[in-house]
Amino acid sequence: MAFVQVRDVMKRSCRDHRMVAEFYEELMDSVDDVKLKFLLSNMKNHVEEVAHCIQEYIKVKDSPGLNSWLQYLPDMREVSEMLEYDMEMDEATIVARVNEINKIFMENYDKLSRMNMSETVTDIFIDMKKLSNHDGEREGWQKIMMNDL
Repeated sequence: MAFVQVRDVMKRSCRDHRMVAEFYEELMDSVDDVKLKFLLSNMKNHVEEVAHCIQEYIKVKDSPGLNSWLQYLPDMREVSEMLEYDMEMDEATIVARVNEINKIFMENYDKLSRMNMSETVTDIFIDMKKLSNHDGEREGWQKIMMNDL
């Protein structure tokens, strides 16, 4: 597909974040280590929050940013590649997997933000990168949402 709407990119991102949250929950159920459960619980809560922010944002029907069209998305890694349920359950492996999943989200948002689009669309993906990096500046995200209302 040559053209895709920003809204559709965000919907897919929301689905990816929800898949990751489910992955973390299943991993939590299969580990006994309290520290790992805590890490996975925090990461699950974080990606659920990101998914919720995206879901609320895409409800804005007349958003100029979300209604923009993109031509030829950059090559991006699939988060689903990292969701292996039969992986080794030691701390190092789980921490590495969590970091790699987060890295994929950030790299994908970074690639999208550098596509020479309108400032509004670029800001959406920059804020998504910040949010995924736990630096999510709520004021910036809220500013974009309020500008689109």
